[in-house]
Amino acid sequence: MTIRERVLYFISLKDITKYRFYQLTGLSNGFLDKPGSISSDNCQKICKAFPDLNPEWLLLGIGEVLKKKNSPVKK
Repeated sequence: MTIRERVLYFISLKDITKYRFYQLTGLSNGFLDKPGSISSDNCQKICKAFPDLNPEWLLLGIGEVLKKKNSPVKK
C-alpha cells in the first residue's frame, strides 16, 4: 500500500470527504488523485492536521492507523 493509498484509507476511516481533507491540510484539490510520490512536506501537513494519525503507519505501513492514547502517568 502506498502513502497515498494509506491517506485514502485514513480519510475513509475518519468518514471525511476528500474536499474536507484538502480544507484541513491546505493541500490542493485533486492532490490525492494525482500519481507520484508524496513529499515529506505534504506528509508533515497531513500529520499536523490529524494529530491522531500514526506517522509511522502513514510513512511505512507499520503499526496501527491511529496513535494509541497515552496511559495516565502513575504518581
